[in-house]
Amino acid sequence: MSNENVTVKSVQKELYELMIVLHEYCEKHAIDYSLTGGSLLGAIRHQGFIPWDDDLDIMLSRENFEKFAECFAKDPSDQFVFERDQWVYRARKTHKTEGFIPSIDFFIIDKAPTGKFKGKLQMLRLKMLQGMLRNNEKDGNYSFLYRVLIGVSSFLGKLRNKDKMFRTYDKISQWGRKGNGTEYGIFNDRFRLLGLRYGDWIIKGYTKHAFEETEFEIIEGYDKYLTEQFGDYMQLPPEQDRVPQHMF
Repeated sequence: MSNENVTVKSVQKELYELMIVLHEYCEKHAIDYSLTGGSLLGAIRHQGFIPWDDDLDIMLSRENFEKFAECFAKDPSDQFVFERDQWVYRARKTHKTEGFIPSIDFFIIDKAPTGKFKGKLQMLRLKMLQGMLRNNEKDGNYSFLYRVLIGVSSFLGKLRNKDKMFRTYDKISQWGRKGNGTEYGIFNDRFRLLGLRYGDWIIKGYTKHAFEETEFEIIEGYDKYLTEQFGDYMQLPPEQDRVPQHMF
């Protein structure tokens, strides 16, 4: 999609078509997922996209994510590509065009490690790796000091093998997998959200919910999740904040 032709509506159309295909693929292979973030908020508050939103995200338990990756390796779709970018897996349409490429990000729900020290160490290492894996160290509206730290970590990342760093990132994300902890986190999420913790309700219970002209999966505990993320989530944000976040 060339940049001069990009509008919120055109991006939403691309994402909606892609999500229909992705949903059908998950149903075919009995894989549970849920819309997440602003996409889940849009489903509940608007029964579709938030009018100014320009992305679409899903979340999966580690078990469902691994099942998806295994199925895709054996039975790849001819309608979308499943790939990794930085520390996030995503799907995009098979036909790759120049300019802005709408894609659906996969956020993985992992069990959090027990113990404060191990939890803090996990966060520190993941945040460092995010800085080192970044494609653009000038990305984001951050303070001067934070931009310096991002620049330094991004420079250090250029000296190391990206694939090896990602494997390390994925391994650290699963530190709590064999433990007896009862909390979960999304450890390939955005930097500021890495510390959020959820109960096991985030991986138990899925239902279908209206989204535009069809239905996609959401977690039954959507109210707890959206309250944690957005507070009074049915309240519209101020007009100045109703802007797309990714297109430009």
